[in-house]
Amino acid sequence: MLILEASVDLFGSRGFAATSLDDIASVVGVAKQTLLYWFPSKDELLDSVLAQTALDAPYVTAVKLVVQMLRERSPDAVAAFVDREHRSLRESGTVSINFIW
Repeated sequence: MLILEASVDLFGSRGFAATSLDDIASVVGVAKQTLLYWFPSKDELLDSVLAQTALDAPYVTAVKLVVQMLRERSPDAVAAFVDREHRSLRESGTVSINFIW
């Protein structure tokens, strides 16, 4: 659980690409090899983070789709998805801010 919590914090503050497994291991206080025992890759760690947060976050499916699009290097698809979701949230009254894209 500490690994997932540290991963959420680091991915959130630094971003997925800028966070290394060494960074996470350092925060948790374990060797990188220990992380790799439980999570064979950073992508698998991210998948576990998303699965864990699905219990708490109502839009985790949306996050998974964005991550998938980013992995496929499709920025236009990400932009269209974010715009569509933002419009939907604004129309439902759930969000009152505007994104500047």
